[in-house]
Amino acid sequence: DEMAIADMNKLLAELAMEMDKAAVFRRKVEEMKEGDNREEEAIRAAFEKFDADASGHIDMREYQNLASELGTFPALSEAELAEAMLQLDNSLDGKVNFDEFWMWWITDVVLDSTDAGGGGKARKRRTKHA
Repeated sequence: DEMAIADMNKLLAELAMEMDKAAVFRRKVEEMKEGDNREEEAIRAAFEKFDADASGHIDMREYQNLASELGTFPALSEAELAEAMLQLDNSLDGKVNFDEFWMWWITDVVLDSTDAGGGGKARKRRTKHA
C-alpha cells in the first residue's frame, strides 16, 4: 500500500538523519577529548567554586549559583531548576557530580553545532551563552 511505503520511507529518512547526527556527535566528542581542552578546565573550576561543601557534587541551590556564574539571566525558576536536575542527575541521587555536568555541557556544545533547530535545549543553551 502506497501510504505504508511513504510512511516507511519517512521513518527511514528520519533514522538516517539521526544516525548522521550521532556520527557527528561522536566525532565532535572525540575532537574535544583530543584537543587542548581549556574549556573543561574553566568549567571544572566553576563547578568546584560552587560546590560549597566540597562534596564533589552540586545540589539544586549550588547549581542555581553556578548557572548564574555561567551566564543565566534572569535566574532559573524553580521549575527550570527541577528540569535542569532531571537533565543533569543521571545517577538519580539528587545531586550532580562533575562528570554528569561535563557530559551535559559538552553534549549541548556539540548539539549547538549540529542541531540548528535547538531540540528543546534553548534554555540550556541560553544558560551558557546568555
